[in-house]
Parts: sequence; structure tokens; C-alpha cells
Amino acid sequence: MKPEPGRVNVVKEFQDWASACEAEAGEYHDHLANQIKFELQDVRAFLEVVKQRDDCAARLAKAKTKADKWRTEVASGSTINDKQIQQKEADLASEDDLKNLLEVLTKMILGREIQGVWSQKIKTFRKTVLDFATAQLETTNRLSQVWQSMLSGASAQ
Repeated sequence: MKPEPGRVNVVKEFQDWASACEAEAGEYHDHLANQIKFELQDVRAFLEVVKQRDDCAARLAKAKTKADKWRTEVASGSTINDKQIQQKEADLASEDDLKNLLEVLTKMILGREIQGVWSQKIKTFRKTVLDFATAQLETTNRLSQVWQSMLSGASAQ
């Protein structure tokens, strides 16, 4: 039986490489993947508020139509019974409530608060990407050192 040809023992280097790859996956998950997931959740929530605002505007348009009919009827001098008075008051109150709700929802979407939130989100995203890039560079340098170590060991033999 022939003796095995000489070879460089690179087991430790491959173990180091595997550890670095595992760390890299963790860094990706901790920094970038989670940030993107949070951004998606925030955008979905924002779109839900926009949808609620649009739904409220549609309900307000219907309530305004009903309230305008009551205003026209009262202005024309028509008499209305007790049941109609209750309905008129309910329709006018509904119009006011929806007007107030629409104003609040619009302010939430367009107001300064949202601008501040989005500015902060941009800063957070930039920092997260920078942290991830820094961690990637450190991992790449560590992997380079692993291979340099292996090559140095191979040339010494």
C-alpha cells in the first residue's frame, strides 16, 4: 500500500470558515432582514390608515347627502314628526362625527407627526444598513485571514 501523499491540514481553517459563515447569517438576520421586515409592517400599517381614511371619506359623503336633505327639508318649512326629528339628529351627528374622524385620520397621514416618524425610520434604516455592512466587512476580513493562514501554512511545508 502506498503512503498517503502529503497534504496541508486545513480542518481548523474550514471550521473557522464555517463559524464565520454562521456568524454572517446571524448578522444578516439581526440587521438587515429584521429591518426590512419591520419596514414592511410599518408600510402595511400606513396603507391601512390610508384605507381607513378613504373609507371614512366615502361614509362622510353619504352622511353629508343625508344631512343636506334634512337641511333642505327644514329650510323649506316642512314639518317633521318625532321619529323624523330623531333620525335628522342622528344623521347630523353622524356627519359631524365622520367629519371629525376624517380630520384626525388626515392629520395622522399628512401631519408633522408622520414626517417625524418617517425621518426617524430613514435614520434607523441607514444605521442598520451601515451596521450590517460593517459586520460584513469584519466577516470578510476574518475569512481572508483564515485563508491567508492556511496559505501560509501550506507554503511553510
